[in-house]
Amino acid sequence: MNKIKLVFLLIISSTLIYCQGNGILPAQMNAIQTLAADKGFSDEALNTLLYKEYGTNLSGLSKTQAIELIQSFQSNNAPQSTNVSSPEPVLADILEIGMSKKFYLKDGNVIRGDIIDIADGRCHIVTTEGTLKIPMTDILEETVDITKNDDARYKGPLLQENQETLIVRSNYGDVTINKKDIKTMDRYHGGKLIPWIENKQNF
Repeated sequence: MNKIKLVFLLIISSTLIYCQGNGILPAQMNAIQTLAADKGFSDEALNTLLYKEYGTNLSGLSKTQAIELIQSFQSNNAPQSTNVSSPEPVLADILEIGMSKKFYLKDGNVIRGDIIDIADGRCHIVTTEGTLKIPMTDILEETVDITKNDDARYKGPLLQENQETLIVRSNYGDVTINKKDIKTMDRYHGGKLIPWIENKQNF
């Protein structure tokens, strides 16, 4: 099959340029996601498998681990998906006046704006379309897992985001991170993983 031939070419190419660095290649990430999807893995199921086997997410794999995983998916004993019914989305635990970013809602809507007030269980969010009063129970949690170019790592709720910076609430305080300093970043919307390869285009 053309897909199998392509994956073998990716493995060979990855091996030849191993000396250029240990981080997983974009082509390897695409190959793993394609093979995993063919085996019935959702993004969440694949992420669970990766943390169980390697202790990291997809973007945190090394080239060698990526090759091993690709070969595993192609073997006769390929990992099997244990997908169950989708869990309830995780609601935002932190909503504060001054938060400025995209807000992801349970019904699939996405709005960009600033929280100017919180009253009667509703967030008053100013957008370019007007001021919206959205129940706090309709807003999904958005967290990030960031690795900077200097290998510093920050995980936590996303408080603010603009074209240049992000503000993340870590366990030790709020951290401002310049987007140009980010090596990889996975987002979680309501607990659902949005891999780095999908949101890298925004950087």
